[in-house]
Amino acid sequence: MTFPAITASLSRTAPLLLLSVLCLGAFATVAPLHATERTQKKVVVLGFDGADDKLVRQMMDEGQLPNMVKLKEMGGYAALTPTNPPQTPVSWSTFATGLNPGRTGIFDFLRRQDGTYIPDFALRGETRTQVLFGELNPVALPALAEGVVFALVFILLSVASRLSVLKRVLFSLAASLPAAGAAFFVANQWLPDEIPAVVTVRKGKPIWKMLEENGKTAKIIRLPVTFPAEPLNGEMIAGLAVPDIRGTIGRPSIFTNDPDFETGENQFSVIVNRFDPGVGPFETEIMGPPNKLFYDANAAKLAKRSGQEYPHPKDFALPMTVGIEGDKLVIQVGGETLRIGHKEWSDTVIFEFRVNPLISLKGFGRFYVDTLSADRFKVYLTAVNLHPDSPLPLSYPADFSAKLWQKEPFKTQGWALDTWSIGGALMDEDHFMEDVDLTVTRFETMMDEFLDQNDRDLFVQVFSFTDRVAHILWRYWDEGHPLYDAEKGPKYQEVMRETYRRMDRIVGRAMEKIDFNTTTLIVCSDHGFASFRYQFHFNTWLYENGYLKLKQNVLGTTMKLDDLLNAQTPFNYVDWGNTKAYALGLGMIFINLEGREPEGSVKQEEYDALCRELVTKLEAYTEPETGMKPVRKVFLRDEMYKGYNPGETPDLRVATAPDWRVSWDTTLGGLPNKITEINPKNWSGDHCSLAPEDVQGIFFSSLPFKNQTPKMADMCPSMLDLLEVKTDIDMDGETVY
Repeated sequence: MTFPAITASLSRTAPLLLLSVLCLGAFATVAPLHATERTQKKVVVLGFDGADDKLVRQMMDEGQLPNMVKLKEMGGYAALTPTNPPQTPVSWSTFATGLNPGRTGIFDFLRRQDGTYIPDFALRGETRTQVLFGELNPVALPALAEGVVFALVFILLSVASRLSVLKRVLFSLAASLPAAGAAFFVANQWLPDEIPAVVTVRKGKPIWKMLEENGKTAKIIRLPVTFPAEPLNGEMIAGLAVPDIRGTIGRPSIFTNDPDFETGENQFSVIVNRFDPGVGPFETEIMGPPNKLFYDANAAKLAKRSGQEYPHPKDFALPMTVGIEGDKLVIQVGGETLRIGHKEWSDTVIFEFRVNPLISLKGFGRFYVDTLSADRFKVYLTAVNLHPDSPLPLSYPADFSAKLWQKEPFKTQGWALDTWSIGGALMDEDHFMEDVDLTVTRFETMMDEFLDQNDRDLFVQVFSFTDRVAHILWRYWDEGHPLYDAEKGPKYQEVMRETYRRMDRIVGRAMEKIDFNTTTLIVCSDHGFASFRYQFHFNTWLYENGYLKLKQNVLGTTMKLDDLLNAQTPFNYVDWGNTKAYALGLGMIFINLEGREPEGSVKQEEYDALCRELVTKLEAYTEPETGMKPVRKVFLRDEMYKGYNPGETPDLRVATAPDWRVSWDTTLGGLPNKITEINPKNWSGDHCSLAPEDVQGIFFSSLPFKNQTPKMADMCPSMLDLLEVKTDIDMDGETVY
């Protein structure tokens, strides 16, 4: 993610500048469909990220999901096969377009940076937008200001005085010169020539555009891969990948004076601020957005070499003090004083990062006091979310999210739930689940409001908590996981069940509000779940088998999410001229193809044989100590996709066996010392590098359907069919009705 996520708030004296963001199991028996009797004209879709078919079937059989059982009996239920790979952005992009990933161009959370081997976030495209006259602002704005003021003063003098023309010209000139000087100062010191902006990277026409072309309306709420929010005939609140104010998927902070607090490897890059023992108050700061408006790394280096002070900070920050007063932790930030007790959350706090008198950058977050005693504390701060007040691509219309936020704040960040702190064992399960409850409750009230309005032909809202909870708590669900704790297991197995019961209650609330005489309800998920017991380091395997060569030994380098922002990766030390293949992302392998890769070494005539060789060897690999086979299947791209761009599509996709996943280090371009090892992290459930058939999602419909083995590509044509909208797009799915 290479651009900062910034909300911009401009003073009233400068309305011309608006800152954009930087930054196939068994299936339910269905009743016969009588198409001629269909009267439904609207569609409501509730998406539950990661809701697993096996778990839903088990809990329905146990009588724990009564609303879903009722919905199944109204229409039908079936397992829903996700995309290949079964990843959130990949699958939901196909949901929106009816196109396979080769045609949407979304293959993973990560991609290669253009013209390099370096991994980067794949869900947003960055561009730059000129501000007013760009580099000519210091010339054009003073001239414009001088001309406007001269004309206004001259007209005023001509109407209100009997001065000669010469005197009117002189007075007008005298009045306009200070305005020109002020405009020059503003343009030269406070106004950037250009600002970062974001563009949609998903290819293909989404369903809301098809509806708009047919005079129908849509409301799309937090569907992944909808940032920046797109214009449509209706409303949209962007989902994944809206960043936090740092421009990342989410970076929470911890402030502590506890000398016993351990951060471990902190691979998820949580910001940790340490203080000496004592009650304080301690001076610190909240990290704000990177300065992509004025900071120039090369200019900063030149200034440092010449011994000069560089005037622009690399990052913006907000001063804060924190200390203990009695039984409260006292935080002072932004002119506000907060007094928070042990295990308490603060209200939402707005943070304003002042860039200059013209521009301020706004975010918000909540504090949580995790530890508090007479002389020790640990306080947590959520990732600083983008504030929705300014006209940013967080919603459409631009003020839609701001109006909702004013009623009651909600997290704007796409990855709204903090899996990073608990994933790195920096916070515990109870804190994580409180964050889940606070976050999801607000999204539930939004759903209630929107369903009560009942003013759109298509309503889609996606809830992500089913996915995030499973990622973190699966180690308790799977009693064979290396991190299973028999003492905690029963408690958090029940929390997992309660997560699915909450999903069922949300479905029930929706069913109470829907008129099934006019509306079809669909409940679906993008993929299911499995245990993540062991990890496979693809790049280390490629190195050990001679497909990847190094200029120097960098085996064992631990990768962090921060390394993506800084382009710090062992790939910087790869001997690309002698390397045949490399891995990045959650299962992608690329051939180092001549003419496509920056330093390609594999000739086109060698390509097919090399791909087949890698498929054979990877599928045959056996872990020597246990005899386990980490790889279920290796897919060639022609097996998975059609209509793809060969310049950007991975050549191979490794589907790991159940209980296995590609390693975190492989994802970020790393090369650990071992080829395989256990997964030591609380992030203990996953789906991303498995085969689609191993992690099937769910599909409920209040209307009976014919296709008993639906797949994600069928969702878009099915919604269009229900809404009686025709399209000439050659989709990769077909209606299930």
